[in-house]
Amino acid sequence: MKITFTFSDSANLASLTSDDLCQSHFEFPDTVLQLPDIRDRILTLANLVGQMTKAILHITCKELGLKNYPIKIEKTTNHWIHIEATHPTVLRFQGWDHRRRKSKTIKIIAPEKSGIPEHLTRYAGYTGGFTTLQLAEGKRYPEALKIYQISDLCFSLLSEDKLWQWYPFVQVHPYRFDAAASKRMSKISRKHRREKERLEKQQCRKSYCGRQDTCFYPGDRSRASDWSRAGYIQRGTVPITIRNTVRYSLGSKANSLDL
Repeated sequence: MKITFTFSDSANLASLTSDDLCQSHFEFPDTVLQLPDIRDRILTLANLVGQMTKAILHITCKELGLKNYPIKIEKTTNHWIHIEATHPTVLRFQGWDHRRRKSKTIKIIAPEKSGIPEHLTRYAGYTGGFTTLQLAEGKRYPEALKIYQISDLCFSLLSEDKLWQWYPFVQVHPYRFDAAASKRMSKISRKHRREKERLEKQQCRKSYCGRQDTCFYPGDRSRASDWSRAGYIQRGTVPITIRNTVRYSLGSKANSLDL
């Protein structure tokens, strides 16, 4: 059974594209579907995740009939979701089946403070930045109550698979760097910048002359190089507008040349 957490800047997902969304996934064994209260337990887990994120949260679970189910509809940060996605809070569970080990992780994007005591994270660099929290009752820190609540729910549901044994602890990284999210943010930023430049070019053409074939946008090097090769302007200059005069800038001086 797969759970998809969808983090966004807007509660209206219908008006957003895939570039506006950040998602994380978590899988439970299919045996949990036999539990009578599985839907309530998944919604409880989602609400706990919603309390730990600054972003708007929806969840999707095909097996439970949940599709973009709203969990949190108010954003508590002014930052772009993709900036927050580069350093999520990560909860990692580890298990084994007597032959091999595996791990499952929950990523909480745009996280609130985890509440882990500072003296536990001081030496976390030796374990890749992860801090191990025991789930035994007598070894808990009250500052990290929400992490324990999420971990207890996940541990109980993962343990429904009798073929796997899960260690009774959770490894937590409050702000783990996500290289894939950082690369995606850069790609989307470049896409938005190109779209903005395209719209500005169109507006410039409409504002100055209304003819798309006779007006240049400042910074259009490809068109400027054609004029440079034709001998109308010096190399390195950029045509600004065309009516009866080609105006161009060179350094700090402005010049004009009648056609």
